Amino acid sequence: MGSEVTFTYTNESDTTGAGFAVWKFPEGLTSEEIFEQGIFNATNDGSSTDFVSAPTVIGQEYELPVTFADTGQHGVVCFVSPGPEAGSDYVTMFTVIE
Repeated sequence: MGSEVTFTYTNESDTTGAGFAVWKFPEGLTSEEIFEQGIFNATNDGSSTDFVSAPTVIGQEYELPVTFADTGQHGVVCFVSPGPEAGSDYVTMFTVIE
């Protein structure tokens, strides 16, 4: 907690409406439950730790620095076409400790 971690992503999408975020998940949810509920339903408050839009060039790498202010379950989330028709999937989950 309080540490800055830099995540490096590669844009493998062919759309400009893609990006990554690091979100805090409610305590006690397993990755299976989050998958079944869907990320938007599991987090439902829409607050992300940080967010950056994906570059438009396929294969381009970019960095997302995140400073963690809260302990608990977090996950890297990939968004496709943000907006009313948004879709998302988590890439990985991890726990932030003190």
